[in-house]
Amino acid sequence: MSCTNCGEDLKHVLGWKAWFDNSQVYDSRENKWEDLPDDGVQYIVIFYCDNTRQLQTSMDFYFQAPHSSGDTITGTGNSLADIKSRYPDAIIKSGRWSPDNYYYRIRNEALKAKWNAN
Repeated sequence: MSCTNCGEDLKHVLGWKAWFDNSQVYDSRENKWEDLPDDGVQYIVIFYCDNTRQLQTSMDFYFQAPHSSGDTITGTGNSLADIKSRYPDAIIKSGRWSPDNYYYRIRNEALKAKWNAN
């Protein structure tokens, strides 16, 4: 089944937003994954064409890597060695612990986030 908005598969990734512990929020409309800070990730939200989203948080590492399908995979893991062995061309960012009150404020922002087709 294809998306009525873009004609792609319904699980086609529209984009992502990333929240960092320095209060910065980045999205794929204006930023490339490789240009994000190397560490300090708090939340990643991936938005799909079928209006669903995937939240990624509380991990040591976040990555994007080319997939054999030609798409890009965005994933997480707690073992840098495992990520590098499975995805040798991955661009990897590190998560970082933050105080609970700050983390929960960012979480609330991430949970409310929407992808606008602007």
